[in-house]
Amino acid sequence: MAESKYGKYIVRGIAGKESMPGVMPSAFGGPKDWAGIKHRMKWDYVSKPVQMEEAHSHDFEEFLCFMGTNPNDKEDFSAEIEVTMGKEGEKQVIDTPTVVVIPRGMAHSPINFKKVDKPIIYCSIYTAQEYVKKPA
Repeated sequence: MAESKYGKYIVRGIAGKESMPGVMPSAFGGPKDWAGIKHRMKWDYVSKPVQMEEAHSHDFEEFLCFMGTNPNDKEDFSAEIEVTMGKEGEKQVIDTPTVVVIPRGMAHSPINFKKVDKPIIYCSIYTAQEYVKKPA
């Protein structure tokens, strides 16, 4: 494809192979400092129960997005996920399409996909160029 003025703002294709049973990850979206915006993102297609991450925090904000995969019904969400938040380990149950914000420095995780009757998309967007975890 010929070079274009705005082609640098587009990343095409999905890379990755199953990282754990039932999880098909994407590549992290975009190169470092992509368009001068300090952020990164990734998304996973989750089709089986699985637990991700250990308790941690980081020096940046993060958004955890949980979405169904039925284009004909945006509310079709046949999964139950526990997201652990705060130093107290409070569990939040996700059973509808949801976005969770994790403020800078907040302890969080694990993310436990307890029930997955239909595949869902889990997307993480964060305001840093590197995903650096600190033990909780």
